[in-house]
Amino acid sequence: MGKDLPLPDGWAVLEALNLPVLLTDREGRILFVNPAFEAQTGYRREEVLGHNPRFLRSGVQGPDFYRVFWETILSGRPYRGTFYNRRKDGTLYAETKVVSPIRGEDGAVRFFVAVSLDTTLEQALALRMTETAQRDELTGLLNRRGFLVRGQDFLARALKEGRTVAVLVLDLVGFKGLNDRFGHAFGDRVLQGLGERLAGLDLGEALLGRMGGDEFAQNLHLPHTPHKLSPPPPGGPRPRAWSSRRMTCTTSSGKRTRAAPSLASRQLPLPSIPTQWASR
Repeated sequence: MGKDLPLPDGWAVLEALNLPVLLTDREGRILFVNPAFEAQTGYRREEVLGHNPRFLRSGVQGPDFYRVFWETILSGRPYRGTFYNRRKDGTLYAETKVVSPIRGEDGAVRFFVAVSLDTTLEQALALRMTETAQRDELTGLLNRRGFLVRGQDFLARALKEGRTVAVLVLDLVGFKGLNDRFGHAFGDRVLQGLGERLAGLDLGEALLGRMGGDEFAQNLHLPHTPHKLSPPPPGGPRPRAWSSRRMTCTTSSGKRTRAAPSLASRQLPLPSIPTQWASR
């Protein structure tokens, strides 16, 4: 399909370029791809000529992304950005792409040429570095930075949806004495255990982080109707038995609610979250 579509003068030289190149007309029909494009996507030239490149879309980027993209190039301005596309075999890849309009003799935009650079490894590394920078090494939860960064998005979505958010801050009561008496290694195990228990609570959509020391924080959505969290199990929480010596460590909590303009703030009824550990 489309093998005889006309090409601008001089485009045959791009056959030898080792970067993927794609040329379309103003309507987005593919007129030319080079061998590097075939190698990157897995599609043969005869499979794509005459088609719109939307078959490469992965669904990662939504309509707003492509709306801005098309508005930019149709206005005659080049567009540079990262696209998350899908190869013929279904694998996802990232590419940094520069799409430039080509004008005709009358000054109107006639063609678009895209030159790409596969940045899958770079994007994966950047994502991994960001994730590592926002994680607490001891508990695996979000650290203070990660909690604050993601908390902004959490609150923004809540305001957009007209929902109320509760922000809970938990401190371990007597943790310093525990740490001094049994050592930092034991204290670390206590913090890990509390993190596991908090992460295991059924609180719906929530954001949990360790803010530092023995302080944990959690954002969670409040329902529109009065709601109570599930009470602790009968007899209290199951102890963490690490030896025959026993001690008890509990949490104290502070609560703050942030409501959307159309909603009134309300207090969140919280159960006590006592946590018991036995020392080694």
